[in-house]
Amino acid sequence: MNSKTKIASVTALALVATILIANTLTSVLASSKGHRAGVRDGLDHPFSQAKLAKYGDSYYQGFKSGCMSVAGNTRAACEDATDSG
Repeated sequence: MNSKTKIASVTALALVATILIANTLTSVLASSKGHRAGVRDGLDHPFSQAKLAKYGDSYYQGFKSGCMSVAGNTRAACEDATDSG
């Protein structure tokens, strides 16, 4: 393997690693954003089916966390709230 081939191989590997890292970061940031949106809604807004469709389980889990942090809310009440959105 000559030096040009080695450089091309290393460059290709670096590009693949960069793409994988970028995709992972994008996924983590979207998950965090969905969780934060869920917590905010769980505190004093209705469950949003649109946000559930956009963010998935991170929104759902965030909503339950926010809802459960409100004094007097029960797990059953928070679960029921997710069904009515």
